Amino acid sequence: MRKLALAAFVATAAGSVALVAAGTRPTTPAPAREKTGVSVFDVDPVHSAVIFKIQHMGVSNVYGRFNDVSGTFAIDPADLAGSSVEMTVKAQSVDSGNDMRDEHLRKPDFFNAKQFEEITFSSTSIEKTEDEGKYLLKGKLTMLGVTKPIEATLKWVGDRDVGGQMGYRAGIEAVFAVKRSEFGMTYGVAAGAVGDEVTILAAFEGSRR
Repeated sequence: MRKLALAAFVATAAGSVALVAAGTRPTTPAPAREKTGVSVFDVDPVHSAVIFKIQHMGVSNVYGRFNDVSGTFAIDPADLAGSSVEMTVKAQSVDSGNDMRDEHLRKPDFFNAKQFEEITFSSTSIEKTEDEGKYLLKGKLTMLGVTKPIEATLKWVGDRDVGGQMGYRAGIEAVFAVKRSEFGMTYGVAAGAVGDEVTILAAFEGSRR
């Protein structure tokens, strides 16, 4: 699963810079909707991923992911004022594929997961862009108790009734970058051991409420 997610990251990062939200709540299948009105989607974690990459020692990139994400998204091109993206990530769920490194990432040098359990994003506006299916997303990202404004491009992948128990589904996908030092996470930056900029892919499939 991780290999597939990382492959999706490499393919997507070359073409877009964006941010989204994710979720884990089970939902009741909903009938097909008309192409008007804002529908709220709870993200299906089985078909979603939050993946990050960061430079290591100036010679390579290390990849990882968060395994516990939740949230909603609601986007309607005809009513962007009523559209929104909300995200919560459990810092404790960080997974870089190495147990020893993951324990370090959970400590105060990095995510300080015991004190700051969640990383959250809340949108403030969504606007159309010149590119079909892409939107300018603005919002606030909170990590380590610090809140910073985020501006990125959000891609609407698609939506349809897939039938059966899965019901009506939609997908969004985005890539964005933050400087972790701006949130107080400075370990390894001055020495050049670990990069300051972190690139994140958030790709989600949601089930309509």
